[in-house]
Amino acid sequence: MKIRLLVVFILFASCTNTTQYGMPDNDPNLIQKDFMKWYTYHYNTIILSSDFKAIDENSKIINKENFLKKLILGKYIPIQLVSKNGQQFYQLFKLEPNCDPNIPSTIKNESLQSYHNFKKEGTSIPHFNFKDLKGVKYNNENTKNKIIVLKCWNLHCQKCIEEMPELNSLVEKYKTRTDIVFISLADDNSQKLSSFLTKKKFNYAVVSNQALFIKNTLGISVFPTHIIINKQGKISKEVTTFKELAIALQKEALK
Repeated sequence: MKIRLLVVFILFASCTNTTQYGMPDNDPNLIQKDFMKWYTYHYNTIILSSDFKAIDENSKIINKENFLKKLILGKYIPIQLVSKNGQQFYQLFKLEPNCDPNIPSTIKNESLQSYHNFKKEGTSIPHFNFKDLKGVKYNNENTKNKIIVLKCWNLHCQKCIEEMPELNSLVEKYKTRTDIVFISLADDNSQKLSSFLTKKKFNYAVVSNQALFIKNTLGISVFPTHIIINKQGKISKEVTTFKELAIALQKEALK
């Protein structure tokens, strides 16, 4: 049995271009022939907002910006490498002519959003002055030296509502951290939000009527969007899923 497993491992490694950084954790040629197989792998494994080491199709280290730019072309898929030292490596693999035709457009759209979010990292959060439904005020001054976790959403976004229990668990996890503030910006009016919150628990501070600030000031058009602002008032991460948010906040909270 051990001999058989060793043979399979050697064959897989030889077929998948093992590099000095590790070998692919999935066969890039096989996975791209079926959309659901690829999408399940991609959704469960690849996190483009993470601080991974980027490797191009020629097994050369490149920066993350160029990696995302190549993905936007819709000609590659990212595959995670199994690294000996435990580092997170993603490598680009070319899509073959016989790949599932739904993959190029999907990876292109996702990568475009990831690139848009990535370009905001390190930029200063614009001036803000919010008052939540309870009358509590939040601005650049009274949140100085605090980590701000910002959610942009509206009542018509089903995903925004479905993730609320997970977001509540995140608030609970960091409840002893007085240096972390959870604020949500909704484009709905206060009456609709207050009515909704009598039926649905949401432990973020909720600020109403923020459509213009979300769209024009923050440049956000996708809901939900989560922004982590560090203690220096800079955007640390901008992401669209709870999974990405939890990972990014854990890292920011340790700094």
